[in-house]
Amino acid sequence: MKLKFLTIFMVTMFLTAGLYAQKQVSTAEAFAKKVEMKKEKQQFGEKGDPNQKYPISSGTSYSTKFNNSKGTVYLTTSGGSYATEKWVDITTEVDGAGTVVWAQGDGTYGNGAGLLTDEPITGLTDGVTYYINCYDKYDDSWDNTLYEVRTASGGAGVLLANNGGNTPNDGNDEDATSAWEDRDLERESSEAFTPPVPAALDATITGISAPVDGFEPGTTDITANLLNNGTTTMTACDINYNVYDVTNGANVTSGTLPWTGSLDLGVSEDVVVGNFTSRPLK
Repeated sequence: MKLKFLTIFMVTMFLTAGLYAQKQVSTAEAFAKKVEMKKEKQQFGEKGDPNQKYPISSGTSYSTKFNNSKGTVYLTTSGGSYATEKWVDITTEVDGAGTVVWAQGDGTYGNGAGLLTDEPITGLTDGVTYYINCYDKYDDSWDNTLYEVRTASGGAGVLLANNGGNTPNDGNDEDATSAWEDRDLERESSEAFTPPVPAALDATITGISAPVDGFEPGTTDITANLLNNGTTTMTACDINYNVYDVTNGANVTSGTLPWTGSLDLGVSEDVVVGNFTSRPLK
């Protein structure tokens, strides 16, 4: 045969609901990890190339109950006009009252004004309510600029605050000058948010560690990265995996790995969950 094609594979991995900590069974939710495969074919050539790798896509998606567990949230301000008029702080009470736990720039009112992307805000206490306060230098609204506070960067994680998807605007325009002067006058909104308390048992597969750039013809180990998001040390879980032939619409192989070990909060480990044999289609 002159033309031979590579089979395109989809690898699916997930944790079963049976997570264990100190040998105690939990009914924590299962979490899934998918590596989306490109639905395309690649030719070997006249006689085929025995070193050709079976391609896997770099696009991935997965779900996790909490991607935050250490009191860190991420702030993004985007869009609108007049970015240098926008400034944010976070306080323990509404309308900028109480203790300032974080402020843009060096903390001086108006310093470092402008848009932020995935700004990490650390040191917050999970389960405690805070207030994000938005200020405008001219007190004439945030000019269609929006903000989001999330438990993870890149638009992932849990959305904690975004002013209902609206640009901050208190409806007033009482500022006398163009200087940063009166926080109470120039504050456009104040919204409460609460960093979530992590579950005691909460884990996820964060990614496929190997193979990274394709499956070699022959037997290939499948390695996944297991992360403990829970507050309790995880000592065991079941990792189910599935390799799916997208080209032919059939499962290639699947299995379950009963993992045991010890992972503290926020610690991950690469785990070889299984393997399968790949070859060019005849």
